[in-house]
Amino acid sequence: MIHYYHYYSKNDTNHLEKHKESIKSKILTDDMLTSGKVKKEKKRLSLLDTFFICLKKIFYFVCPSLKTMDGINNNDMNVIEKSKRSRMAVGEEDLNDTTTAVNKTMPHPTIVVDIGEEKLRKLKNEIIETFKDESKKMIREELKMLKDIIDGKVKVVEKELYNLDKNCKNVGKKKEEVVIDYTIVNNLIEKAIQKYDSDKTELVDYALESTGGRIVKASGDKGHLNTWSSIIEMLMIFQKPSPRIVIQRNSLNLIPGNAWCFEGDTGYIVIGLSYEIYITSVTYEHIHLENSPSGDLSSAPKDLEIFGTDESSYLCHNGTSIGNFTYKISEPSVQTFKIVEKSEKRYPMVKVRVKSNYGASYTCLYRIRVHGRQNFN
Repeated sequence: MIHYYHYYSKNDTNHLEKHKESIKSKILTDDMLTSGKVKKEKKRLSLLDTFFICLKKIFYFVCPSLKTMDGINNNDMNVIEKSKRSRMAVGEEDLNDTTTAVNKTMPHPTIVVDIGEEKLRKLKNEIIETFKDESKKMIREELKMLKDIIDGKVKVVEKELYNLDKNCKNVGKKKEEVVIDYTIVNNLIEKAIQKYDSDKTELVDYALESTGGRIVKASGDKGHLNTWSSIIEMLMIFQKPSPRIVIQRNSLNLIPGNAWCFEGDTGYIVIGLSYEIYITSVTYEHIHLENSPSGDLSSAPKDLEIFGTDESSYLCHNGTSIGNFTYKISEPSVQTFKIVEKSEKRYPMVKVRVKSNYGASYTCLYRIRVHGRQNFN
């Protein structure tokens, strides 16, 4: 048995709480309260409360009678304080006599505690459970704070998804509101067919043989080859088609080999027009690369010069040059060359002079068209 002698004071009762509040006031400074950092110190305050709870448990374990002393009134406390002062003044007075005097005033002045292993184990378990409960409480608060943060993030994402979905629906509505005017589509198709059926240019061809065009003169052709090997090599291509082939429309599409060819990379052809016209443009058409038996277009004309002429002058000279053009095999097969300078004279004939080709030893012309107007305006 261990004996504890405790003389109770109400100031002693509040001392523990005052000490705890003093520590809290040091943690929670005025700057912290105004800066919103209280949440960060919440853990420390919670642990402080837990510590003092455990401290009280230890006090109550050592001095169980402390639990019942809170009910003592002020008169009792004055009597106890006087007894304490009397005891201190007497000095040599026997301690047992002082204790007896106090016992008459205070119900439990002397505290006798039996500290055994079982009680210590019980105290230890109580303190552990107290810290466990506090830890669980702190974890719950942390999880709640984390949940609030996540919920806030989720709301932001949900709002963004909602706006995105709304925008997508608006885009979808805009797409649905697009109305296809099939009348316009049909007109475009009809126009394309008409253009293709109108000799692919939608322009009158005054050189066309079927409307009165004719070949007046042409330069030397491939009717005379130098060697028999050349004849055999180009037999299928040069069966001596007439120069008239360049102003004929035998089919919608050109037929490979159905062209007028001449030796070398230079030559000319003079075409009589169906009407005297102010020449505005000239069109040349060659076969597509995909339709070429040789796999290239090296025999196609490259640089061309156009002359306006008549029967009295074409034999003596070329006539009046009205334009120089380059046929590009990398572009569409039908290419129209506009006359830049407006002619003030009507011509009954056109001379097309080939100045170069794309590298072959011979040149082939497939289709030539001449466009213009009969009136000056």
